[in-house]
Amino acid sequence: MERTLTRLLRERDQRATVEPRSEARERRTTPTRARYLTDITLRYPDAALQAALNETRFLRDQTFQLVGKTLQPDLPEAQRLTPDAFETAYSLNVREVYNDLLTQLPRIRTELNLSPEQAEALARLREAAKELIEACKNTKHLLKHYWEGLHHGAPAVRQFYAGFASLIQTSVETLQRLSALHDDEAFELECDRLMVRLEEADLFRSGQLDEAIAAGRVPREWIAALTHDNHYVQALCRRLLFAVRTLHHVTSEGYSDTHDALQLNAEDMDSLIDSSSTTSGKSSS
Repeated sequence: MERTLTRLLRERDQRATVEPRSEARERRTTPTRARYLTDITLRYPDAALQAALNETRFLRDQTFQLVGKTLQPDLPEAQRLTPDAFETAYSLNVREVYNDLLTQLPRIRTELNLSPEQAEALARLREAAKELIEACKNTKHLLKHYWEGLHHGAPAVRQFYAGFASLIQTSVETLQRLSALHDDEAFELECDRLMVRLEEADLFRSGQLDEAIAAGRVPREWIAALTHDNHYVQALCRRLLFAVRTLHHVTSEGYSDTHDALQLNAEDMDSLIDSSSTTSGKSSS
């Protein structure tokens, strides 16, 4: 019996060294699914809402990881994704989590006795999830010219795409940090700073693209690409910001008042941008 037991243990250890590798290969082809929305968590309103919140946070983290890694400007050529390759990565890491979430949210709303506040929170989570998916779609569109633009022969084109890459990385890193911030006032001020950064980086608002085109520094065949990609970058970053803001709103009872008190209006935004432009102009002169 001892000899048999020794043999069985040895065979088990051998399987343990082989099977994880096989499972790892399978994980690369099996889509990531929802983690928190289970039959048990869907029995009670509070538990169901918390599960939906956790699932949306998981979707946020998956989206940030996918977008942030995909658009790193210094990736080796072999690791740069085409739009089709990004679609595959999106399908494996994000899409099914979103589909699972969309499948269960109506069940929570119709089968459980939610309070008006819980129903509103559920609606906010749906909006946050939708914006995360739209951000992935913006990323796919951006990839059509992204890598070529970063390494283009025209300095102006390279500069604009380097600016896109920097803005995206800054936005993702800032929003990942903000996702763990609990202080409402500090959170809102950081969101406002990022909004100002986005406004300043908009090539049309700043007039940078028009100036470069008028000066002949942008090849004619790249004008449309830069026009569209400026839009995709702005939409991508703003959608990620919206999702993070919405998730914070759901978890903080006092955030609505803080948001209303501190959020920048259009006049405030213009004033800050003009002030920043004046300051940078003086320092450069």
